[in-house]
Amino acid sequence: MNMSMRKQEKFKPLNFLYLDTSNPSATKLVLFDDEGKILLNDSWQSERNQTEELLERLDAALKKVKIYKDEFDVIFVNPGPGSYTGLRVGITTANLLAFSLNKPIFAARNENEALAKGKNLGRDISFLGFISPNYPNPPKITEKKSRLR
Repeated sequence: MNMSMRKQEKFKPLNFLYLDTSNPSATKLVLFDDEGKILLNDSWQSERNQTEELLERLDAALKKVKIYKDEFDVIFVNPGPGSYTGLRVGITTANLLAFSLNKPIFAARNENEALAKGKNLGRDISFLGFISPNYPNPPKITEKKSRLR
């Protein structure tokens, strides 16, 4: 096999998943095939229930398009800014999927950015590390009250 054929194979488009939980009332899940076509675009009003709904909706989406979790090659997730809890849920879910399936994960602010990045990736990549959230403000966590004596 000559070098030009290897390069073409290396940069063949990938199946990938995009998750966006940055909006506190809406969640988005997009599955792309290896030609960059949208297999499924699922948006729903989560009403801050991403924790309860995200994995369930992902599982249903994969079954609907007949893809197993290990058949997508790359995971993209919106790193924010956005809702503190929403970002925490989405990014944690994406990081855990990437780690457990040995898939690379990348930040993308929207599905168009994910598609553009996905078209330029090669198939010989594996888990590279975690994505961290980009919070617009520090979390509002209250301090423990001291006990009265």
